[in-house]
Amino acid sequence: MSVFGLLNLFVVYIVWSSTYLAIRIAVTGGFEPFTLGAVRLFFAGLILFIVLIIKKMNLRLNFYEFKIIFSTSMLMWVLGNGLIMWAEQNAASGLTALILGVTPILASFLDSIFTKKMPSLISVFSLLLGFVGVFCLFIPKISNFSLIDIFSYSLVFISALCWAVGAIIQRNNSLNMSVLTMSFYQSLFASIGFFLLSLVFHESYAMPSYNAVLALWYLVIFGSVFAFTAYINAVKLLPINISMTYAYVNPVLALFLGHIVLNEEINKFTIIGALLIILGILGVFKDQFNKNKK
Repeated sequence: MSVFGLLNLFVVYIVWSSTYLAIRIAVTGGFEPFTLGAVRLFFAGLILFIVLIIKKMNLRLNFYEFKIIFSTSMLMWVLGNGLIMWAEQNAASGLTALILGVTPILASFLDSIFTKKMPSLISVFSLLLGFVGVFCLFIPKISNFSLIDIFSYSLVFISALCWAVGAIIQRNNSLNMSVLTMSFYQSLFASIGFFLLSLVFHESYAMPSYNAVLALWYLVIFGSVFAFTAYINAVKLLPINISMTYAYVNPVLALFLGHIVLNEEINKFTIIGALLIILGILGVFKDQFNKNKK
């Protein structure tokens, strides 16, 4: 097994787990959510553009490629990531990451529906297991949940749905372009989308705190550029069942990072919910692995 591939996967484990914490710090430190998205992806796109120019890579985009990249950037970034940033003004970063852990389960289930194939029993069971896990997370909070809490965590779940649909579209429509080029255009389209949303919602542009600015640059450099490149390398160099383990490592690491840095609560229901979600994800990967072997 490739040592370089494992090192890249370790980067994905650590960095992608910490992005939820960075978002929470940024949006509670003065950044409006859609403004944060616009600035983050503008600078990420600018960095990618400079790399593409230096490497003299092709930047041409036909209409079919435009449709796929535009739709996936709106679903995965503007809706998926945008709803997370809005929700994390109130939602804990650890619980947000755990809810988003059901994304691979949703993607597998939705893919069965879109391809008009009956989902397997293990896929259905994994989906139910993930939902039970999410429910367990909120058992201690049900009695004192406010409307804004319900709304915020509902947005997190909707973001998981949006990301799952975008991932299915991206996977089922392979494009003849480099990963860097695709990532650049997704960042460009998403930054424009976020900027328009910031205007629609009349977001303020007050100076954020020092920690919020640091969190922004962490998201730009490490979250949007460095870790994404590491993920692509991991997928290329490692077996798919190994490279996809980030999906059940990230939520757990994010949970403990939120507890250590922001003192977010961890209780027995959090642990039970996390285990059920991870078992659900593991079931989906096992099901996909068995399908690929046939």
